[in-house]
Amino acid sequence: MMKPLRLQVIACGVLEDELHAVAARSPHDIKLVLLDAGLHAAPDRLRLQAQEAIDRAARGGCDAVCLGYGLCGRGTAGLIARGVPLVIPRVHDCISLFLGSARAYAEQFTRHPGTFYFTTGWHRYKAHPDHVRMAAARRFDPTRHPHFAEFRERHGEDNARYIVEFLESWRRNYRRAALIDHGFVTDEQEQATRAVASAAGWDYERLEGSLALLEALAGGEWDEERFLVAPPGSLTVATNDERVLAAVPLAREAGASDPAGPADPAGPAAATGTFWEGDAPAGEPEAEVGLGIDAGGTFTDVALMEFATGRILGTAKAPTTHDDPTIGIRNALAALDPGHRRRVGYTCLSTTLATNAIVEERGWPVGLLLMPYHEGHAERVHPQMVRAPLVRCLGARMNIHGEPEQAVDEAEVLGAAEELVERGAAAFAVSGYAAVRNPLHEQQVKRLLRARFPLPVVCGHELSDRLDFAARARTAVLNARLLPVIDGLIASARAVLREAGIGGPLFVVRGDGGVMGADAARERAIETVLSGPAASAAGARFLTGSTDALVLDMGGTTTDVAALSDGILRLSAEGARVGGQRTSVAAADIRTAGLGGDSAVRPAAGGRVRLGPERVVPLCSLGAQWPQVAAELLAGSGALDAAGRTGLPEFYVLAGSAQGHRLDAQEEAIVARLAERPRSREDLAAACALTAPELLRTARLERAGLVRRAGVTPTDALHVLGVYRAYDEECARRGLEAFGALMGVSAVEAAERIRREAERRLALAVVRCELSDAGHEAGAIEAAEAVLGGLGESGGSEAFRLRWEQRRPVIGIGAPVGAFLPGACRRLGTTPRVPEHAEVAGAVGAAVSRVIVRETVRVRPGPEGTYVVHESEGRHEFGRLDEAERMARRRVVDLVLARAERFGTAERRVRVEVGRRVGLLQDGSRQLLEVEVSGLLTGVPRAACPRQGCPAGGLCV
Repeated sequence: MMKPLRLQVIACGVLEDELHAVAARSPHDIKLVLLDAGLHAAPDRLRLQAQEAIDRAARGGCDAVCLGYGLCGRGTAGLIARGVPLVIPRVHDCISLFLGSARAYAEQFTRHPGTFYFTTGWHRYKAHPDHVRMAAARRFDPTRHPHFAEFRERHGEDNARYIVEFLESWRRNYRRAALIDHGFVTDEQEQATRAVASAAGWDYERLEGSLALLEALAGGEWDEERFLVAPPGSLTVATNDERVLAAVPLAREAGASDPAGPADPAGPAAATGTFWEGDAPAGEPEAEVGLGIDAGGTFTDVALMEFATGRILGTAKAPTTHDDPTIGIRNALAALDPGHRRRVGYTCLSTTLATNAIVEERGWPVGLLLMPYHEGHAERVHPQMVRAPLVRCLGARMNIHGEPEQAVDEAEVLGAAEELVERGAAAFAVSGYAAVRNPLHEQQVKRLLRARFPLPVVCGHELSDRLDFAARARTAVLNARLLPVIDGLIASARAVLREAGIGGPLFVVRGDGGVMGADAARERAIETVLSGPAASAAGARFLTGSTDALVLDMGGTTTDVAALSDGILRLSAEGARVGGQRTSVAAADIRTAGLGGDSAVRPAAGGRVRLGPERVVPLCSLGAQWPQVAAELLAGSGALDAAGRTGLPEFYVLAGSAQGHRLDAQEEAIVARLAERPRSREDLAAACALTAPELLRTARLERAGLVRRAGVTPTDALHVLGVYRAYDEECARRGLEAFGALMGVSAVEAAERIRREAERRLALAVVRCELSDAGHEAGAIEAAEAVLGGLGESGGSEAFRLRWEQRRPVIGIGAPVGAFLPGACRRLGTTPRVPEHAEVAGAVGAAVSRVIVRETVRVRPGPEGTYVVHESEGRHEFGRLDEAERMARRRVVDLVLARAERFGTAERRVRVEVGRRVGLLQDGSRQLLEVEVSGLLTGVPRAACPRQGCPAGGLCV
């Protein structure tokens, strides 16, 4: 463990109670310095007094100075870090500090923009009896103002009225008084706040505050997203964007008024804008036919695409086999024309396997080697991991600018790795603070590990260039854990393709909508997360020709909503989130609703129905597969029992192999009985020699995926309504009769209610997506959903009518979508597009997907008048800006082309975009913060392996 840091926290006096509380819990030595509580209203005084306090702290021998301020009217822009790092929260003012995050403040502002916030510190240092009288004044004419007489005597009555109106105009914008409570509020303070609210005619609300941001500040958990860590000798500047503050080397201030950088000797800046580099490939073989495979959670779909004509030559579906996904692939391929299969030039596979493996915590045990800037960074990694890795911290250190402060110790690295291997690690993940600014330490550790151990090594900077140390570490761990899962899938898929006589390379769809060669996927397994929804969106775009639309992909378990803009799948700004864990991997921005064709149906209050989120086997499907079960169901098993208890037809089905699972005696008996056939709850209890069904314990078996339930679903409702007839209609009707009996309605009416609820839920999924895209926070979206929940039904009340007018096109794909989306869109005032082959859109999208490569290189001002180029393979310093920018453009093209070759495309044209960020100094002049050079390549997958004598028979890419 590292020794505690000596931190000096300089903060606004209104934060006194909160800071004393977090300092007492901090693992570090905290010295608290409180400044005058009114400085936020005088930014220049704030900057002066804060700088004086910073200078004193630096001379006092602390390890870092932390500010308990936000930007505060630019009062913290223009501060200089002296001798030690300066840490400032990336927020605009102290309200975010009291609420715990900038996002929490934004949500409050969206819901209640006219809010005056009160805290215990405000009452202690800023409250005054005049506040009540001043608040009351806004409810009366100007002559009742407490200072009206004084103004009249000095300026005359007319001017006095104008002055009072002007001074009090701000108060008319407020509608709520909010008292933020962290457990320190007294009765007197609450009464005083209520008095102000009453006098002003405002609403009153007591809000539960959060100390999360202040705890992170005092705890040393300074992640780049929430905090600016300005290194010694740097100057803080306002960025005018979501980062709020940035730091630049102090030496650059003198020539900073030109946003492109100072004049010679720095050199002229290169032009900004879009440029093309490279030539189109020549002489490359092109595929005649592409095969797309979408191994989804319910079905595995395949599609054959003839590229010259744009025709879909054939499609097929087969149930997904979760124990061995290749069985479902093999069964689907068998239904395709053998002649067409022989024409395939390459295959693209989308899969839910990586997503499921993360949720189910499958994969290798991973040894994580961390190189944090300090202990607080390391501690942020563990709590957010579903299955914590084996961890060792190393002493190597890199500052936020990518400058080494402590070198890698070879003996320490190998000793730590030996310990992790002894504890069971089967793969290594390496993550260092600021590695995206300089990967040197991660690269050195990787070389040492590879020379000593025959185990895979994954580095965080190889997977992401995001400035979030904890998220990169989690991403590296997840990638290392998934390596055997994806490796096994690829090996099996190659074998199945050979069996089917299908040649050409194998590609895997990534979560951002592109594809990569199978060998690249074996190294970058985490990038296959969310590949299914990405492929579906690509299929929707191809099948409809739409470039701007919402895409609803309704499957058996969930409905995924994605957005297309200018033909490009919108990506998540925060990275993929799976199983409650956020990664740093670029992936589609997907909104998921727990609604599918196989969602469990339950009765709800008021004659309504509840759908999902759990998934069950439809009764119609179960009866079609098992005639004995169908006979049992039709005979009445599972109906209402004599005691009148809820007796919906419910069966248990064996869904996976028990091999490798530790089961108790009852669980072994359950698996053995279900191996014979699916059984009703009562039948299974009797077969296991239990005296009552309530004694059955199946929860652990269900969580492990060994046992699934079967029951009433929307798919059964469609069979009763005659909309869909793929399975046993009589079994579906029997289930709906029992369900309807619980609600006092017929089977047909019960089915209609299920369909209406599914339509309502789909409509709300569209509403939620559109409101989110419009920038509304979660609270506002929930409020809107509550108002719009009856879209197309009540539509309001006798006094008013509500109508949603959907303007963006809505495309529906997935097997059940044609039955539910038209009704959902009627509620939204639009008509959906449900194209031909919508039921296999994911497979079509996989077949037509392209290799997509993105890389970014950045240039930032460095120390002593230099400019530093930061890229994924290193860090380079230049004395002139133009030299640095030329290097950045060369490197981004080189990096893109190298990855394009690895991903499996011959395309050589790279789109390069150059942009600049500038910040404002305290005198209003502008300072160059960063030149961002990004490269994008989109290419057709190779149709043949370029290597002679390919050992994988052309399937190696």
